[in-house]
Amino acid sequence: MEVVRTRRFPDGAVALVVGALAITAELVAFLVPAPVRPGVGVIVAGAVFLGLLVWMGMAVKERFRGRCRAPTGWDDGGGEWFTRQSLEGFPRSEVCARTGGAGLVRAEEAWVFARHGYGTAWLTSRLGVSNEVARTLVRAVQEQAVGVGRGSSGAEADGLDQQ
Repeated sequence: MEVVRTRRFPDGAVALVVGALAITAELVAFLVPAPVRPGVGVIVAGAVFLGLLVWMGMAVKERFRGRCRAPTGWDDGGGEWFTRQSLEGFPRSEVCARTGGAGLVRAEEAWVFARHGYGTAWLTSRLGVSNEVARTLVRAVQEQAVGVGRGSSGAEADGLDQQ
């Protein structure tokens, strides 16, 4: 499901208001008596300036929407996924050898997901890690599982690719 964001105040409506205020300023210059023109002109010019500020503020807000949100922890039914212990057993030397050190943060994220049972196909499609790195991570997770007594066979290793 794709979420589509709609704007609360369309830029076009703000532009029309600013344009209307500018036209009003021109009309005021011709219709208001000469002694009152400077005061009314300042008020209308201030309104036009305020309208432009609102318009620019909305444009900036729209451009940067969602970029500065604080990250939220993902809960796995009782514990955070990303903890200090999340990278225990991470095959840093193998991953660096395959990637040359580039994309190490993304590989660490993929490691956490691999520890939670996600396979190579999911890691490559959703997180953008290479197939080779994803296989290395899944293999390392399986080796850890064997090391702690939750053994897995080669058939199960191929089954992780199906997730």
